[in-house]
Amino acid sequence: MKQTEREFYLGDKNLPVGDVKQEYTPKMIKEMIACSQDIIKFSKYFYITSLERGKEKIKLYRPQKRIIKAFVKHRFNIILSSRQSGKTTLTTIYALWITCFQKDKGVLLVANKEDTAKEILSRIKMAYEQLPNWLKPGVEEWAKTEVKFSNDSRIRISTTSSSAARGLSINVCVIDEMAHVPDYIIKDFWNSVIPIISSSNSTKLFVVSTPNGAGNLFHKIYSGAERGDPKFSQWHHERV
Repeated sequence: MKQTEREFYLGDKNLPVGDVKQEYTPKMIKEMIACSQDIIKFSKYFYITSLERGKEKIKLYRPQKRIIKAFVKHRFNIILSSRQSGKTTLTTIYALWITCFQKDKGVLLVANKEDTAKEILSRIKMAYEQLPNWLKPGVEEWAKTEVKFSNDSRIRISTTSSSAARGLSINVCVIDEMAHVPDYIIKDFWNSVIPIISSSNSTKLFVVSTPNGAGNLFHKIYSGAERGDPKFSQWHHERV
């Protein structure tokens, strides 16, 4: 079946709209089901941009697979990571996976700077565009700070302000480079977002960061989880 420009968002053939007509082969259906059930399987379709080689499919290393499986398994994850380890990319894989295959999911990606938040969303957009059209939901909104799909799942970005999550329906909140956010900012944000997270028994919270000394909130949570402090027993911690 030949598709027309009206079946694509702004005529972009990588952005099918919600009511696009798509013919599925038995192989496509089998692969779609497999990807919806296995995030590692889905990640084989996920593209990143290499400075040397341009767009290419990601190849996950063993520690990266361990962390992304932890995102699926655990509700609260805190990841201490070195630079250039792909920690942010892992959160974007999860964000795209859950919004592609589950209805009515809201993902909030929070960064310490607006430009950083936009860059993270741009990575997700590029990865979505590179997916085969039969594997992805249609596009309803495609903005600089938000994308919404035809299954009513969406991904939003924000900075670490006290109003970042106000009035939003959130199923997954990701805080990027939390250790590098000034204490007075992260504490206000934390006090505003935790009640939203706590209002549901299933809402997830992922915190990823490179280290930035001791005494900050990220260090307190990570070190508490690492030493088995009962106050932080709900946190699953990983180090890369």
